[in-house]
Amino acid sequence: MTLIETIGDENQSCFLDQIEENKTIQQLASLPPIPTTNFLGRKVTKQEKKLKEALNQVKETLRQVKILWKDYEENPLWRDYRIKTLWKDHLEKLKPEQLIPLKYATPIEAEQLRERDKDGLLLLTGASSNHYICLRQLLRSVQKYEPKTSVVVYDLGLDSEEREELLKVHNVSLKTFPFSSYPKHFKMSHFAGSYAWKPTIIYNENKTHRKVIWLDAGNLLTRSLDDVREALKKNGIMITQENHYIPKWTADKTFINLSLNKSDFKTVKMARANIIAFDRENPNSNSILDSWAKEALNKGSISPDEASLLNHRFDMSLLSLIMASKHSTLFESLKEIDHGITVHNDKMRFRRLDLENFLESTELTEDKIET
Repeated sequence: MTLIETIGDENQSCFLDQIEENKTIQQLASLPPIPTTNFLGRKVTKQEKKLKEALNQVKETLRQVKILWKDYEENPLWRDYRIKTLWKDHLEKLKPEQLIPLKYATPIEAEQLRERDKDGLLLLTGASSNHYICLRQLLRSVQKYEPKTSVVVYDLGLDSEEREELLKVHNVSLKTFPFSSYPKHFKMSHFAGSYAWKPTIIYNENKTHRKVIWLDAGNLLTRSLDDVREALKKNGIMITQENHYIPKWTADKTFINLSLNKSDFKTVKMARANIIAFDRENPNSNSILDSWAKEALNKGSISPDEASLLNHRFDMSLLSLIMASKHSTLFESLKEIDHGITVHNDKMRFRRLDLENFLESTELTEDKIET
């Protein structure tokens, strides 16, 4: 019996349970037993009894799976596997022509991009193979809504075919992050490198390019970045807040290593690290980014021994504490802006309908995903 069939028989299962309960009630009341009939008035058949037994077996199996899932759900390798198989499931349902095409052009070096767009906004992102499909969709959304914006993509673990395609993409420069030059907690096998590479990349690029914005590979543009440019012009930084509070998603040892009191932040919301922009000519922007990148080199600050996805958000936790402890007035004054960037499109909740809607919004295909 498949899971779908089991779900379809859920009402029947509830009914059979009620029959057993009626038997018990009748026995306790010393009354003649009521014939076991279903809602149609006919007797419960042997087949239905077998069905109940099968349902009970399925319930027990699901119970055990749920227990096992608790052990697996926070394992980074299992998480990567889930994301990769999710996208594989999407792609198997797509025709080749339904994959959003990227515009290709002659390869361009990052230095050429900087020279060409000295005062423009440089877009930074990065991905390993398990986020490559997400990265492609991000780049396509950039090509649609920001066709003149230059992009630097960091290779965090791509394969040769993925690199080969990126080298041909219009307005994109590909760089490889030098993991061997950094501490062990930067390695992708350790909670995706503790995401310590992110502030490091932004810091290094901001030294040579005045205005930069980082977007996670799971993000998508739904319109231009003009609101981001306006925020940079006004505040020198563009950063937004999460709905979660800092203590919930920050390991205790991070507070200790930064000489901070956890109780002081119980009502302070976290800062997002998946969409963030800096202007090098702004003192606050420089101070925040310098501190973030510096502390990212310290394992005790960004990825202490007790940290896991159950209690910590690595780059995000560190950034939040820096903002709240050193730039609280600025952090509180920053207004939430409607930047038109969607996030976490790489998570399991990114359903086929969302992907179909995005495909349609590009106006590049009239076909829909086959059901």
